[in-house]
Amino acid sequence: MSNSEYESLLIELAEWRNHSRFGKYRGTVDSVETGDELGIISVKVPDVFGPDFVLERVRPCSPFAGSKHGFVAIPESGDGVWIEFEAGNPSLPIWTGFWWADGAMPEPKGPLVRSFITSKGHKLLLNDDADNVQLLHAAGAEVTMTDSDVTIRIGDSTIKLTKTDITLQAGAVSPQPQIKIEAGQITLQTSSVGSVKLTSGGVDIGSGAMKIGA
Repeated sequence: MSNSEYESLLIELAEWRNHSRFGKYRGTVDSVETGDELGIISVKVPDVFGPDFVLERVRPCSPFAGSKHGFVAIPESGDGVWIEFEAGNPSLPIWTGFWWADGAMPEPKGPLVRSFITSKGHKLLLNDDADNVQLLHAAGAEVTMTDSDVTIRIGDSTIKLTKTDITLQAGAVSPQPQIKIEAGQITLQTSSVGSVKLTSGGVDIGSGAMKIGA
Protein backbone atom coordinates (compact mmCIF):
# COMPACT_ATOMS: atom_id res chain seq x y z
CA MET A 1 0.00 0.00 0.00
CA SER A 2 1.41 3.36 -1.02
CA ASN A 3 1.64 6.32 1.32
CA SER A 4 -1.15 8.13 -0.54
CA GLU A 5 -3.43 5.08 -0.28
CA TYR A 6 -2.60 4.77 3.41
CA GLU A 7 -3.39 8.45 3.99
CA SER A 8 -6.68 8.12 2.10
CA LEU A 9 -7.62 5.12 4.23
CA LEU A 10 -6.84 7.03 7.43
CA ILE A 11 -8.96 9.96 6.24
CA GLU A 12 -11.88 7.64 5.41
CA LEU A 13 -11.54 5.95 8.80
CA ALA A 14 -11.48 9.31 10.60
CA GLU A 15 -14.54 10.53 8.68
CA TRP A 16 -16.39 7.30 9.41
CA ARG A 17 -15.53 7.58 13.11
CA ASN A 18 -16.56 11.24 13.26
CA HIS A 19 -19.94 10.44 11.73
CA SER A 20 -20.57 7.30 13.81
CA ARG A 21 -22.27 7.16 17.19
CA PHE A 22 -21.35 4.31 19.51
CA GLY A 23 -22.49 3.69 23.06
CA LYS A 24 -25.72 4.63 24.81
CA TYR A 25 -27.33 8.08 24.88
CA ARG A 26 -30.11 9.35 27.11
CA GLY A 27 -33.34 9.95 25.23
CA THR A 28 -36.86 11.09 26.12
CA VAL A 29 -39.89 9.65 24.35
CA ASP A 30 -41.78 12.19 22.25
CA SER A 31 -44.44 9.89 20.76
CA VAL A 32 -45.27 6.21 20.29
CA GLU A 33 -46.53 4.48 17.16
CA THR A 34 -49.60 2.21 17.32
CA GLY A 35 -51.12 -0.63 15.32
CA ASP A 36 -48.71 -2.62 13.17
CA GLU A 37 -45.88 -0.23 14.10
CA LEU A 38 -46.32 -0.59 17.85
CA GLY A 39 -42.85 -0.50 19.44
CA ILE A 40 -41.48 2.15 17.09
CA ILE A 41 -41.08 5.49 18.88
CA SER A 42 -39.92 9.06 18.31
CA VAL A 43 -37.43 10.52 20.79
CA LYS A 44 -35.34 13.52 21.65
CA VAL A 45 -31.62 12.80 22.14
CA PRO A 46 -30.05 16.14 23.17
CA ASP A 47 -26.44 14.91 23.35
CA VAL A 48 -26.52 13.87 19.69
CA PHE A 49 -29.08 16.02 17.90
CA GLY A 50 -29.67 18.97 20.25
CA PRO A 51 -32.59 19.65 22.63
CA ASP A 52 -35.39 20.22 20.11
CA PHE A 53 -34.81 17.74 17.26
CA VAL A 54 -37.20 14.75 17.25
CA LEU A 55 -35.62 11.52 16.03
CA GLU A 56 -38.29 9.41 14.34
CA ARG A 57 -38.74 5.68 13.68
CA VAL A 58 -36.59 4.43 16.52
CA ARG A 59 -36.93 0.65 16.58
CA PRO A 60 -36.99 -1.56 19.71
CA CYS A 61 -34.33 -3.97 20.93
CA SER A 62 -36.28 -6.62 22.87
CA PRO A 63 -34.83 -9.18 25.31
CA PHE A 64 -37.22 -11.77 23.85
CA ALA A 65 -38.95 -11.62 20.47
CA GLY A 66 -40.16 -13.92 17.72
CA SER A 67 -43.14 -14.67 15.50
CA LYS A 68 -46.29 -14.14 17.61
CA HIS A 69 -44.38 -14.35 20.89
CA GLY A 70 -42.03 -12.29 23.02
CA PHE A 71 -41.81 -9.70 25.79
CA VAL A 72 -43.80 -6.51 25.15
CA ALA A 73 -43.30 -3.37 27.27
CA ILE A 74 -43.76 -0.14 25.33
CA PRO A 75 -42.54 3.20 26.76
CA GLU A 76 -44.92 6.13 27.13
CA SER A 77 -44.50 9.76 26.13
CA GLY A 78 -42.06 11.42 28.53
CA ASP A 79 -40.35 8.18 29.59
CA GLY A 80 -36.56 7.97 29.63
CA VAL A 81 -35.03 5.50 27.16
CA TRP A 82 -31.49 4.54 26.22
CA ILE A 83 -30.72 5.13 22.54
CA GLU A 84 -28.08 3.36 20.44
CA PHE A 85 -27.37 3.25 16.72
CA GLU A 86 -27.00 0.06 14.68
CA ALA A 87 -23.34 -0.29 13.65
CA GLY A 88 -22.90 3.30 14.85
CA ASN A 89 -25.07 4.64 12.00
CA PRO A 90 -27.06 7.70 13.20
CA SER A 91 -29.75 6.94 10.60
CA LEU A 92 -30.46 3.53 12.20
CA PRO A 93 -31.55 4.34 15.78
CA ILE A 94 -32.75 1.74 18.28
CA TRP A 95 -34.02 2.01 21.84
CA THR A 96 -32.44 -0.61 24.07
CA GLY A 97 -33.79 0.03 27.56
CA PHE A 98 -35.11 2.55 30.04
CA TRP A 99 -33.78 4.87 32.74
CA TRP A 100 -35.43 6.46 35.78
CA ALA A 101 -35.05 10.07 36.75
CA ASP A 102 -33.97 10.65 40.37
CA GLY A 103 -36.76 9.59 42.73
CA ALA A 104 -38.91 8.11 39.94
CA MET A 105 -38.43 4.39 40.71
CA PRO A 106 -41.83 2.96 41.76
CA GLU A 107 -42.63 1.27 45.06
CA PRO A 108 -42.21 -1.33 46.37
CA LYS A 109 -38.51 -1.61 45.65
CA GLY A 110 -35.55 -3.53 47.00
CA PRO A 111 -32.65 -5.70 45.86
CA LEU A 112 -34.81 -8.84 46.08
CA VAL A 113 -38.09 -7.37 44.77
CA ARG A 114 -38.68 -7.99 41.06
CA SER A 115 -41.65 -6.00 39.83
CA PHE A 116 -43.63 -5.07 36.74
CA ILE A 117 -45.64 -1.89 37.41
CA THR A 118 -47.79 0.04 34.93
CA SER A 119 -48.32 3.79 34.90
CA LYS A 120 -51.88 3.26 36.22
CA GLY A 121 -50.52 1.35 39.20
CA HIS A 122 -51.25 -2.29 38.33
CA LYS A 123 -48.47 -4.45 39.79
CA LEU A 124 -46.92 -7.89 39.43
CA LEU A 125 -44.48 -8.39 42.32
CA LEU A 126 -42.04 -11.28 42.75
CA ASN A 127 -40.84 -10.58 46.27
CA ASP A 128 -37.99 -12.71 47.62
CA ASP A 129 -37.82 -10.47 50.72
CA ALA A 130 -41.38 -11.38 51.75
CA ASP A 131 -41.20 -14.77 49.97
CA ASN A 132 -44.43 -14.20 48.07
CA VAL A 133 -45.88 -13.39 44.66
CA GLN A 134 -48.55 -10.69 44.30
CA LEU A 135 -50.84 -9.49 41.52
CA LEU A 136 -52.32 -6.11 42.52
CA HIS A 137 -55.01 -4.10 40.73
CA ALA A 138 -54.66 -0.34 41.10
CA ALA A 139 -58.21 -0.13 42.51
CA GLY A 140 -57.35 -2.50 45.37
CA ALA A 141 -58.15 -6.09 44.34
CA GLU A 142 -55.22 -8.45 44.90
CA VAL A 143 -53.99 -12.02 44.71
CA THR A 144 -51.18 -13.08 47.07
CA MET A 145 -49.38 -16.43 46.86
CA THR A 146 -47.04 -17.84 49.52
CA ASP A 147 -45.57 -21.31 49.94
CA SER A 148 -48.59 -22.33 52.06
CA ASP A 149 -51.63 -20.43 50.76
CA VAL A 150 -53.26 -18.30 48.08
CA THR A 151 -55.40 -15.32 49.13
CA ILE A 152 -57.77 -13.41 46.84
CA ARG A 153 -58.93 -10.09 48.30
CA ILE A 154 -61.47 -7.54 47.03
CA GLY A 155 -62.19 -4.84 49.60
CA ASP A 156 -63.04 -6.62 52.87
CA SER A 157 -63.99 -9.90 51.21
CA THR A 158 -61.41 -12.69 50.91
CA ILE A 159 -60.99 -16.22 49.63
CA LYS A 160 -58.09 -18.14 51.17
CA LEU A 161 -56.91 -21.48 49.79
CA THR A 162 -54.50 -23.78 51.63
CA LYS A 163 -53.45 -27.39 51.11
CA THR A 164 -56.27 -28.55 53.41
CA ASP A 165 -59.13 -26.04 53.19
CA ILE A 166 -60.80 -23.07 51.51
CA THR A 167 -62.08 -20.13 53.58
CA LEU A 168 -64.46 -17.45 52.26
CA GLN A 169 -65.10 -14.26 54.25
CA ALA A 170 -67.60 -11.67 53.03
CA GLY A 171 -67.88 -7.94 53.54
CA ALA A 172 -67.09 -5.29 56.12
CA VAL A 173 -69.65 -6.38 58.72
CA SER A 174 -69.20 -7.61 62.28
CA PRO A 175 -69.18 -10.48 62.87
CA GLN A 176 -67.86 -11.26 59.41
CA PRO A 177 -69.70 -14.14 57.67
CA GLN A 178 -67.41 -17.02 56.84
CA ILE A 179 -67.58 -20.27 54.88
CA LYS A 180 -64.85 -22.84 55.44
CA ILE A 181 -64.56 -25.89 53.19
CA GLU A 182 -62.39 -28.75 54.45
CA ALA A 183 -61.90 -32.35 53.38
CA GLY A 184 -64.41 -33.72 55.90
CA GLN A 185 -66.79 -30.82 56.51
CA ILE A 186 -68.23 -27.47 55.45
CA THR A 187 -68.79 -24.75 58.06
CA LEU A 188 -70.99 -21.65 57.62
CA GLN A 189 -70.44 -19.18 60.44
CA THR A 190 -71.64 -15.65 61.32
CA SER A 191 -70.60 -15.71 65.02
CA SER A 192 -69.31 -18.11 67.65
CA VAL A 193 -72.83 -19.52 68.10
CA GLY A 194 -74.39 -18.68 64.74
CA SER A 195 -73.00 -21.52 62.68
CA VAL A 196 -73.95 -24.50 60.55
CA LYS A 197 -71.54 -27.41 60.14
CA LEU A 198 -72.10 -30.08 57.50
CA THR A 199 -70.24 -33.39 57.69
CA SER A 200 -70.74 -36.87 56.30
CA GLY A 201 -72.38 -37.76 59.61
CA GLY A 202 -74.98 -35.00 59.68
CA VAL A 203 -75.64 -31.32 60.33
CA ASP A 204 -74.66 -29.36 63.46
CA ILE A 205 -76.54 -26.07 63.95
CA GLY A 206 -75.51 -23.43 66.50
CA SER A 207 -72.44 -25.25 67.84
CA GLY A 208 -74.42 -28.20 69.16
CA ALA A 209 -77.77 -26.47 69.81
CA MET A 210 -79.35 -28.76 67.20
CA LYS A 211 -78.02 -31.82 65.42
CA ILE A 212 -79.48 -33.63 62.46
CA GLY A 213 -78.26 -37.04 61.35
CA ALA A 214 -76.14 -39.70 62.96
